[in-house]
Amino acid sequence: MIYMGRIERIHGLLFKKFGVCSLPIFMVLCMVTTFHSLYAHKPYFKNLNAESGLSHNTVFAILQDSHGFMWFGTKDGLNRYDGVRFRIFKNEPGVSGSIGTNTIQSLFENSDGRIWAGTNQGIYIYHPEIEEFEFFDVLDQDGHPIWGQILHISKAQNGYIWIASSSAGLYRFHQKTGKLKHYYHQPSNMASLASGSV
Repeated sequence: MIYMGRIERIHGLLFKKFGVCSLPIFMVLCMVTTFHSLYAHKPYFKNLNAESGLSHNTVFAILQDSHGFMWFGTKDGLNRYDGVRFRIFKNEPGVSGSIGTNTIQSLFENSDGRIWAGTNQGIYIYHPEIEEFEFFDVLDQDGHPIWGQILHISKAQNGYIWIASSSAGLYRFHQKTGKLKHYYHQPSNMASLASGSV
């Protein structure tokens, strides 16, 4: 990278040496260094698939967490990639703390570093400090849990976590109060969602 002070110094030297002709030479020099810096760092791509350790080639969601790990939500398990190898999380019937299903459709990292995995059967939250999953069992204003395939999870600037379902509408979770609000299609209410699919 060339700093402005260095460029000005080069321009000054050219002006002393060549006088009026320094501007075209200076412009050419700037273009050459710009093109050089643009192409000096070529992007590196690596193909990751089942042959390289991914649990399934169908990937629904990708997330890079605050520690640099890459997470892949697939049709058959949740994969954490450290740049060298995969750690695969799958449902283990009868094992406490395992994820409840293998179809991972959305991923989200909360400010506490926990990974939220939206699945075809609700949400599972990964606790990295103990390497276990917890089912998100908060009930909405009508006493119902989140249901449907969870297609997207994101956090708004005001702190609410929004959860989109394939068939049950939209959910808003307030972390401080622990309250879950469900927005869904109500045929008799024109102000409700147009459909259950978000």
